[in-house]
Amino acid sequence: MRKQRGFTLVELLVVIVVLGIIALIAMPRFLEARDRASVTSAVADVDHFRKALAVYEVDYGTFPASNFGSVAGIAGALVDPSGNDYMILPDGQNFTAFTYTPINNGESYQIEVTATDHRSTPVTADPMGTAVQ
Repeated sequence: MRKQRGFTLVELLVVIVVLGIIALIAMPRFLEARDRASVTSAVADVDHFRKALAVYEVDYGTFPASNFGSVAGIAGALVDPSGNDYMILPDGQNFTAFTYTPINNGESYQIEVTATDHRSTPVTADPMGTAVQ
């Protein structure tokens, strides 16, 4: 009688195939969760800008009337009358584009960003809220 040691090649191949099937099932769910996290982070960052703009509007009676195409541009404008920042604003790592557009000379505004998920989900915001498209 032979003593059996280890696994046969067929057993190893079956285990590899089963692990491959499990990975194929789990991978799309993992990628979807990562995308949802990217969009949620972008929405949270835009909400920080909305809050800073709300405080700016309380102090100045209007929103900034200039267009801003970068996080640094609008962050430099969102200062109180004493020259202090309203809050620490996000650095823009959760989105790939940023646009602030004033409406009616600062009566309202629209912020548009693109989340860093694989679909490049657009996120827009105005004084009333944030929307994911």
